Amino acid sequence: MIVNNFEINEENVDGQMVYLPNMMDWKKLIGDNPIIDGEYLLPPNSESTKKILLRNLEILCRYPEMSVVFCRQYPTRRRWSFINLIKLKEGKLQRFQLEHLTCESCGWNGYSANPTIPDLYWGLPSEKAVLDAAWKIPKVNCPYCGRGLPRYAIWVENK
Repeated sequence: MIVNNFEINEENVDGQMVYLPNMMDWKKLIGDNPIIDGEYLLPPNSESTKKILLRNLEILCRYPEMSVVFCRQYPTRRRWSFINLIKLKEGKLQRFQLEHLTCESCGWNGYSANPTIPDLYWGLPSEKAVLDAAWKIPKVNCPYCGRGLPRYAIWVENK
C-alpha cells in the first residue's frame, strides 16, 4: 500500500490484515493524517489518540523487534485501530498492550508487553483461540530480581 508516498507493508496477523509503516515514517503519517480507504488515519481532533500513539512509538522505536500497526479492528468498522506487535523468537508477530510495571519485590520499574488483553483480539476470525494461545506464551520475570511481576508480561524493558 502506498500512502502519501510512503510504502506501507501489509501483513496477515491472526487472520487479520494489518498495515505496518516503517517506524521512521510514522511521525510524518501522524502529522499528515492522510485519508486511507475513505477514513482519516487518526480521528480528526483526537489529541488523546495522537498522544498515546506518539508515546508508544517513542518507546517502541528503541526495540527492533517491536512495531505499531494500523488495521480495521472489525470488518464492518470504518475507523482505524492501532496495535502494538512484537516479533517472538520463532518469528510470529504477537499483539500486546504496552504497560508500565513495578516489581513488588525489588522495586524495578519499566515497560512490559502484555498479550492477554481481550480487546486486542476483538473482531478476529478466531478471537478466543488466539487469546488462549497468548496465555500460553512463556512469561518473563523481573529482569533484576527474577521474581514474578504483578501482570502478565512476555517482554520487559531491561534498562
